[in-house]
Amino acid sequence: MMNKRLIKVFFISSLIFSPQFSFGQSDSDESVEEMVVTATFRETTVMDTALSVDSVSQDKLDQLGADSLEEVFRSVSGLNLYSEGVGRSRIIIRGISGQASNYPGGQMGATTGVYIDDVPMSSVMSPEYASAGDAFDLQRIEVLKGPQGTLFGESSQGGTVRYIYNKPNPDEFESTIRMKGMSGADSSSSYRVDALVNFPFSNGDTDGAVRVSGFQGKRGGYIDWITVDNNQPDWNDSSTSGGRLSVLAETEKLTFQYSSIFGKTDGNGNNMSYSPPTSANPFLDNKSIIPPYSAAGALAAGSYVGLAAPAAKYYVGANEVDPHTPGNDEDYQVHSFKFEVDTGAGTFSSITSYLDRYVQRRTPTNTEAAFVIDIYTGGLNVNFARGVFDSSGAENCFIPCNGAALVPFFGEQNASFTNVFMAPFPDGGSVSSYNPKVSGATERVTQEFRFTSDATEDLFWVVGAFFKDTTDKRLTDLAITYFSPERAALGQATVDENGDPLPTESIGPSLKADFESPDTELQEISVYADITYEIDQNWSVAAGVRITNLDKTLTIGASTYDFSEDNVSPRFNVSWNDGNNLVYLNASTGFRQGGVNGAQLYNLRNWAVFNEFTPGSIPQEKIDYANKVLTFDGDQLLNTELGYKGSFNDDTIQLILSVYSQSITDFAVYVEDYSLDAVGFPYIANIGDGSSSGAEMALNFLPTSELSIGIIASSNQTSVDTAYPGYDGGIKIAKDSKFLHAPETTYGFNIDYTHDIGNGNFGRLYLDHSYVGEQFADSTNLTTLGEYEVSNIRYSFIGANNITTTLFVNNLMDSIYVTNQRDFTFGFGGIGYDYGRPRELGISVQYNLN
Repeated sequence: MMNKRLIKVFFISSLIFSPQFSFGQSDSDESVEEMVVTATFRETTVMDTALSVDSVSQDKLDQLGADSLEEVFRSVSGLNLYSEGVGRSRIIIRGISGQASNYPGGQMGATTGVYIDDVPMSSVMSPEYASAGDAFDLQRIEVLKGPQGTLFGESSQGGTVRYIYNKPNPDEFESTIRMKGMSGADSSSSYRVDALVNFPFSNGDTDGAVRVSGFQGKRGGYIDWITVDNNQPDWNDSSTSGGRLSVLAETEKLTFQYSSIFGKTDGNGNNMSYSPPTSANPFLDNKSIIPPYSAAGALAAGSYVGLAAPAAKYYVGANEVDPHTPGNDEDYQVHSFKFEVDTGAGTFSSITSYLDRYVQRRTPTNTEAAFVIDIYTGGLNVNFARGVFDSSGAENCFIPCNGAALVPFFGEQNASFTNVFMAPFPDGGSVSSYNPKVSGATERVTQEFRFTSDATEDLFWVVGAFFKDTTDKRLTDLAITYFSPERAALGQATVDENGDPLPTESIGPSLKADFESPDTELQEISVYADITYEIDQNWSVAAGVRITNLDKTLTIGASTYDFSEDNVSPRFNVSWNDGNNLVYLNASTGFRQGGVNGAQLYNLRNWAVFNEFTPGSIPQEKIDYANKVLTFDGDQLLNTELGYKGSFNDDTIQLILSVYSQSITDFAVYVEDYSLDAVGFPYIANIGDGSSSGAEMALNFLPTSELSIGIIASSNQTSVDTAYPGYDGGIKIAKDSKFLHAPETTYGFNIDYTHDIGNGNFGRLYLDHSYVGEQFADSTNLTTLGEYEVSNIRYSFIGANNITTTLFVNNLMDSIYVTNQRDFTFGFGGIGYDYGRPRELGISVQYNLN
């Protein structure tokens, strides 16, 4: 049944078309702006493109006050996003996203393709490593909804987001500087400075330009880390800087463009608090434990699950240089070379790109989480893949070191814990805290050759070949602190099983999980073709196909696993267009690559050792099951969509409608199966089928030349169509479960009013409001994220002297809303809530010198 809120939105929208409604007949002598897109590799307007595509213009980005996609997504129907911090955004289109947790041991490829111009930015490591981009000097953001496998390949299963930057302008000199500052009652102050300059040049038959832009800023924090030992309000601030250099040179037949984009952001703290939304101060984090701290502080921060108070003295080892202070960092550079040759019959393009990107997440944890880690590791420095090591690097035992099966070989542990060949008992009294650090490094080279025909009266076609070589490295490092030097001494390892030094930035002992630290090599080779044929002045048909080969090598510790996959992604489209009305039927496909479950490699390797010590201690059926889920196949999505686009009332009203049905086969979903193993519990499994269906609407209306109104709405229903039992036969993923981060209802509206102040000056008022419905934060649907609404308002004074001054309020109603929820303690408590930004007031000044 359609949500009542959504019914109201459609009802209000329908009034606009009613002759009784006062805005039904527009007084405007202008029309709704036609947005140009290149979703099919040729320029078409949104209203003439027989696909579901949204375009957010540079002007709209300015009115939203957007620095990245995080400020934009709620203004696009069917688009959702949540961010854990810098460089860690999960982008969801029509409910489709990687059904994985934020646990580094259970990740899969992205479902939303992200492109900066023609450069793919999607991560092989995780759907959560997507970049939200930077919005300064963007010409537009294109959001292509539904699978885009034919033209954009792997990682575009649910859709594609394209950041299209302004090209260097050979026609005129341009320069812009913009300064912005804001603050709020619950946040510290923020600022940002953006600047660009465009220099045209001409040399004989060659025209061109150099365009340079840069930005620097600080984002104020709003999470208060206040404990017995610390008093750091608004600690999750961040600093950012970056820029872009682009050089364009063109002759009558040849165009060359080089672009270099770079950015760096250092974020402190986290958007997460352990206080629930119903608490007096949801932004208060009084549980995170980060050395140095006192025993009193540890006790005040949380429960020790019935244990006695920790020792007054804790031990962190000799190295306290980097205490893994929580935060998120991103450092990236993108270089691209594009050559275009006009052959007379079409345009041949060669696009070469290089991407180097590094992201790091340092997560605060609490005492309950430390208790769980102590149970798993026995309080020692552990390399999950190969065993436990003493300070000399000598291997002493395998997990579980406390197992009775190992006692005959190494003897019982004594009260002083001096037997280095046997771990301390897992009593929760060894580890006083641990601070996870997950780092990801991506290096990628791509080469694309494309031929785009000139459009004739009835035919347009494009063919291409694409190559991608990606290296992804991920390191999960858990810095461990202990309650006593006696226990800590057992874990003072300095090298791993290969003789390589453990991370030197760890404070004291460090826990390294190999299966959470894979190295991935991926090569993609694909060819594609797409053709559009106009049958007559109204009817058109289009068809395309992409053939892809993927070769992946996964290295975990000393183990290597090769994985190969072939895929064919076709599409078909038929449309009817009379100039004012467009109706289309589209069928398209997308796929997501499969992979290897590193935790199961770890299980099989360790179980072989256990069975060597004590034959039969690990049953064969458990080994067989781990082999069964050692790999998972890629899943396939088929989208069927019926759409309508129409212009009315002298083009002062634009209406876009679409209904779609999406089916997923071999649906790959993250599973936590503790019946298989207490440590190597996670894996990705092909659980069967899934589905996502819904409807979307976008309406733009110009009642007068000064006033425009926009309304968007979407309804989405997702479902896991097949239940999945784990190793013990118990249901791990229930039938009819919803996809994570897939709200059933979203809607929003904006009002844009411009008025003449006189003497060449104008005023502009922009108000936007959005609603995001209830959604789930996990694939088991145990964690519900409540609905929320956000409003923003801006007033700009646009001066005749090319200076624009804007006053704005973000989150006008000061809504407290949760974008994600996390449990670091596997059920022992300590839920973390990721909060959106509270209300902030600000001012922006922009000067254009042209």
